[in-house]
Amino acid sequence: MKHLWLETIGEGSPVEGTYYLRAKSTGTTKAGKPYLSLVFSDGSGEMEGRLWDNALDYEGRAAAGDFVFIRARGKIWQSQVQLDVSHLETVPRESVNVDYFLPACPRDREAYARTVNELIDGLADESLRRLCRALLDDPELGPRLKAAPAATGVHQAYVGGLLEHVCSMMLLADKICTHYPALDRDLLLTGVLFHDLGKIREMAYEYAFDYTDAGKLVGHQVFGVQYLDRLAAELGDFPPERLMLLEHLILSHHGRPEYGATKIPMFAEALVLHYIDNLDAKVFGFLEAEAESGQGNWSERKWYLETAAYKVPRETPGYSFRLPGAKPAGKAERAKGGETNELPLFKK
Repeated sequence: MKHLWLETIGEGSPVEGTYYLRAKSTGTTKAGKPYLSLVFSDGSGEMEGRLWDNALDYEGRAAAGDFVFIRARGKIWQSQVQLDVSHLETVPRESVNVDYFLPACPRDREAYARTVNELIDGLADESLRRLCRALLDDPELGPRLKAAPAATGVHQAYVGGLLEHVCSMMLLADKICTHYPALDRDLLLTGVLFHDLGKIREMAYEYAFDYTDAGKLVGHQVFGVQYLDRLAAELGDFPPERLMLLEHLILSHHGRPEYGATKIPMFAEALVLHYIDNLDAKVFGFLEAEAESGQGNWSERKWYLETAAYKVPRETPGYSFRLPGAKPAGKAERAKGGETNELPLFKK
């Protein structure tokens, strides 16, 4: 059976298919009738649903984190499409085609991996270069860094998203260090590589994107420091002060405690890391919002941007960044479909 993507479901659309059950809770109508409040997801996004009839019979048939087969119909509720579910049953994980549930980076991740490797191999500080090389060559951590999403939503929430985010940030850091030559370029680039490494344990991304129990209880900053300390210890002679600075880069990259930082940035490289992390995520968010269809000149309001986005006309819409040595295709070349090393990510 052909998979029906959630993003294609409209009002009145009949739905029979398998989806990931991201959340489930029980509610009661004003008349005292129980119902199930559900959130489904697939590789195209998420959609809420309600099961109104026989809710107590269905309540124990599936739990959040299960794959479920549903029968439903699309309906409009408060200007949003949601699913009016009439049937729900669990589906064995081994029977699920994960390609339907894990959105992938729409560009070749190897281009990002090559750029990151080139930047690391160019570090002048031998201890930092060896540390980064140990991470990238680690048989567990290296592949997971390439596969992980950057987040479960908001920015680069797809397979390879973390690598893309790191690659973009490393290129930004490199440019900023040219502008501010007093900055320790090697320290900053190493901090970028490690800053979100803990997300490979904080998030689950085998079948669908979600937070692990450990991720909710501990968080990626702590995991990142643990991975950093382990790799440094295995090298045997890593400079203690450099290790301390790298630990601070990881623990402070969210900027402020109310945004999840353990410490506020306390030296220049930590401040730069925080801002370029936020910059890449927010630029991604705005350009994604601009790419939304409908709503005239404005997107819907985005909580993570704290505003709606105005849709600025662009010659090349969508999030993109240029890899080293790339020459942007001109307007005429793009119109003819000529090659460019820019990496557009939103083509809707």
